[in-house]
Amino acid sequence: MFDIQKFTPIDGYYADPHGSLVQVADLEIHHGGLLLDRLARKVTMNGQHRPLTLHEFALLEYLLLRRGEVCPIAEIHSAIWPGKPTTTNIVNVYVNYLRRKLDHGIIRTVRGERSFIIDTEAR
Repeated sequence: MFDIQKFTPIDGYYADPHGSLVQVADLEIHHGGLLLDRLARKVTMNGQHRPLTLHEFALLEYLLLRRGEVCPIAEIHSAIWPGKPTTTNIVNVYVNYLRRKLDHGIIRTVRGERSFIIDTEAR
């Protein structure tokens, strides 16, 4: 297993909380005024820190990594809440939490498909 304590910038990788190796170049995700720092697990919107819960952060990260892709609710649910029953509307609830904490236009609902999308271009 990769030891985060032995990480050096020359290595070019770090271990994320799931044990996957991530390139240092991918540590920050920018989208318009939004900055998601994957290593520090922090989010800022137009320079202002926006505190997120672990699940909110994971959901935002999941959607940002798939910018431009339609993400079905069932797929999001199994990625963020593995092993939990999909009979609840937990994804919708957490998307609404993110919309309240961030800009409402960042996450769009794809009508009729039970899906969400983050556009490739920031507004």
